[in-house]
Amino acid sequence: MIACLDFIAFRRRCRARLAVCVCLLALTARGQQPPAPPLAPAPAGPRLNLSAPAMPEALALVMQITDKLRQYVLTSELASVHNQDMALNMALTGLLKDSDKIAEERREQFKVEVVQIARKVSKLHTAADANDQAGAQAQLSVVQDAFTQLKKHFPPEMLKAATLLADPNCNPATAGQTNGLAALHLAATAAQPTIRATVQMTAPLTQGEPNQAILKLTRTNGAPLLAGELQEVHQARIHLLVIEPSLTDYHHIHPQPTAMPGEYAFAFTPRRTGAYRIWADIRPAPMNLQEYALADLPGLGPTSGLNDRTPTSRVRVDGFEYELTFTTPTIQAGVVTIARLRVTGPDGRGFEQLESLMGAYAHLVGFHEDFQTVLHLHPRGAPAAGPQARGGPELEFQLFALKPGFYRLFAQVQIGGISRFAPFGLQVLPYSRSSPR
Repeated sequence: MIACLDFIAFRRRCRARLAVCVCLLALTARGQQPPAPPLAPAPAGPRLNLSAPAMPEALALVMQITDKLRQYVLTSELASVHNQDMALNMALTGLLKDSDKIAEERREQFKVEVVQIARKVSKLHTAADANDQAGAQAQLSVVQDAFTQLKKHFPPEMLKAATLLADPNCNPATAGQTNGLAALHLAATAAQPTIRATVQMTAPLTQGEPNQAILKLTRTNGAPLLAGELQEVHQARIHLLVIEPSLTDYHHIHPQPTAMPGEYAFAFTPRRTGAYRIWADIRPAPMNLQEYALADLPGLGPTSGLNDRTPTSRVRVDGFEYELTFTTPTIQAGVVTIARLRVTGPDGRGFEQLESLMGAYAHLVGFHEDFQTVLHLHPRGAPAAGPQARGGPELEFQLFALKPGFYRLFAQVQIGGISRFAPFGLQVLPYSRSSPR
């Protein structure tokens, strides 16, 4: 029986190799190059590849995050509320993973309350996105009350241990360190996502040719992620961020649900050869907290890596000048910094006719040189009032980068009904208490 199974497996491997050979021959006959090799996984660097922290650390991290949310709301820094989503997701996942440490008679209620906290923070995130200060303050009280209730499930010794861990000396602002809760907070973007992404394409990507694709989103148990289980954020349920390793050709796409559960259609035309990577920016139920699901797209021809790390704060695109300035002389990991984007028209004057784009007058998306870490920022202040509203010439963003290194930032605006992208180069330094800010 075993020999029979081995023979069957051998035949399957032969068929698979034959299929690859046939594909290569077909591509050669068409005068095309074979698909570029798969993208190498991003290096881990100083980050920790944690799926979820243990319960005391997870509880301490939730303590720190709720305190950060309080600071953001009370100081009207609403654009920074979303900075805590992925770290909170990881921390709450840690609490659920170790729920067996909670008394059995209260365990199921504990799990319910953990999920409820996530959903309440998600509502705070929504109020903050709408620049609703009163609504954010009201929702903050709801979050704080829910956390107070949740803490009643923990034994006194665990609460004491978590409180010590959450001491301000271990604040996430020390994200450049590699120990304590700072490292846990930093590891949030490396945590195992709750959603998996795969992409099916009609053919490997070809430079300059449109490609139709299907994005498949599934939970870790294989169940499809339905459109109704995704929370709409900035007028879309999925923000698909697409780029290649040189961090040059960026696309922002909104896939649309198909008749098949968990499948979403999109199309784009690559401007470079080789493979691309996608980040599906989503807020899935039941937590409704932001996370990214990654997948790679094979392409024809060579794939170029990042070879330009030049800091750039001023660029000209289609006759318009874009300038990005900061309120601090250096940008540090784990420290909120105010960034100002100014758009100048071809006439040399500040451009005040920026159109509404996904409910805002501009968006900033940044990709770290590790080709895994992403920033997705929205401007401070009230969202665009409607399709006829106009804004500019200057917009403010709250930049919060957990990881030091080089970032390629893209400012996306809409002018004359056309989306335009302005690329910048940004160097983020490790956190240092002694550096001037």
